[in-house]
Amino acid sequence: MRLIYRRIKRVKHDNQGFTLMELIVVLAIMAVLVGIAIPPMLRWVDRARESRMLVEARTVYISLESLLAEASLESDVSLITEDDIDLEELYELAGITDHGVVLEFEVEEGRVTQFRYEKDERAVILGDHGALEIEE
Repeated sequence: MRLIYRRIKRVKHDNQGFTLMELIVVLAIMAVLVGIAIPPMLRWVDRARESRMLVEARTVYISLESLLAEASLESDVSLITEDDIDLEELYELAGITDHGVVLEFEVEEGRVTQFRYEKDERAVILGDHGALEIEE
C-alpha cells in the first residue's frame, strides 16, 4: 500500500504541465483546422440565405397569382393590371412584415409578366422560362 502511495505522490510532483512550445503547436494546428473549415461553412450559410429568399419570393408570387385569380372573378381578365392589386392585402396574404422588402411586378391580361423581389441587397426575378431565380 505504501508503494502505491509513494508512486502517486511522485507522479504528482513530477507533473510540470505543458511547455510553451507544445501550446503554440496546438494553437497552430487549431488555426489551420479553423482556416480549412470556415470557407465551406460560409458557402452553406450563403446557400441557406438564397434558399430562404427563393421560398419567400415563391410565397409572394403565389399570393400575387391568387389575388389575380380572385380579381378575374370580378372583372374581365384582359383588363386586370398591377393597379388592381392591393399591396397591403398582398403583403398580408404572403406574410410579409419586413419593411425592407422591395416588390416590383407587372401584370398584363391577368398574368404576371415581370416579377422582382428584393431583400437584403439580393433579388429574385421571374426568369425567361417562368421560374423564379436568384438575380446574379
